[in-house]
Amino acid sequence: HLLERQCSIYGSRFRATVLSPLGDDISDYVAIFINGESYHVLGGLNAKLRERDAVLIGMTMAGGC
Repeated sequence: HLLERQCSIYGSRFRATVLSPLGDDISDYVAIFINGESYHVLGGLNAKLRERDAVLIGMTMAGGC
């Protein structure tokens, strides 16, 4: 599982930022895309990855004046 591997590499701050408080989903402040598609439509946390897939993990942006 990619996120488990990333959490083991980058530690508890990464885990707390990327995962929900219960650790069972992605934080509301994070967006994950696999080959340009949201991970939600590809199976959520169970989305299957292939060797050449491009994965983007980014922070969502919101705001205003």
